[in-house]
Amino acid sequence: MEKLGLSYHNARALHKKVDSLPEKAGKWIVSQLKFPDSPSDTYTIRYRDPVEAIKSLWKDPELSPKMQFAPQKVFSDKDKSNCIYSEMWTGQRWHILQVCNLLYNNKNKGKLRL
Repeated sequence: MEKLGLSYHNARALHKKVDSLPEKAGKWIVSQLKFPDSPSDTYTIRYRDPVEAIKSLWKDPELSPKMQFAPQKVFSDKDKSNCIYSEMWTGQRWHILQVCNLLYNNKNKGKLRL
């Protein structure tokens, strides 16, 4: 683990680090899991409500201005011959989904605008 450069060296230290995280992303929920194939083993999982976590990201004044919700093409040159794919919103999939969504919504409204 030392080669990984982690800020903790054992499970106890990791749990202390997790417990020290701010509550702004919602409260931690702790659940116990047991599986039928090994009923004597119990697994503890900790998680936060994903909806509350996303809401907290949107409300964060440092993060929210940097969030990207629409696709964008980024190029490395003025000729726009070399497209950069570095984030999810720069990928072709987001562009395709955006166009499909526009076509679907406009078709249902009786209008086609691109």
